[in-house]
Amino acid sequence: MNYRTYTKEEINKAIVAVRDNEYDYNYVAIRVCPDMVEVGQKLETSFVWVDGEITDEELEGTCGISIKSKASCGYFGECMAIIGGYDAEYGEDIGEIIIKDAEVIAVL
Repeated sequence: MNYRTYTKEEINKAIVAVRDNEYDYNYVAIRVCPDMVEVGQKLETSFVWVDGEITDEELEGTCGISIKSKASCGYFGECMAIIGGYDAEYGEDIGEIIIKDAEVIAVL
């Protein structure tokens, strides 16, 4: 895997670009994706993790970090995307949001 660090400036630039395109999603988040994704792609649901281990229990949507969260300041991974959706709930981690029927709206 070719991991790289995404800076706060890169993330903020992507968020501004998304806002400038006037997407009308109610919820927008940053997601580190395990595989490469494309704009417009619908994402699969995420799974519950317990003590750093994935379980078989599916969540109601795709996890990400809310763009309103201070936790969205710096990230690393192979692929990072901005995702959006119309319905969501908050997760257990700081800044975590679970977006139902999440769609990729930008790829960093």
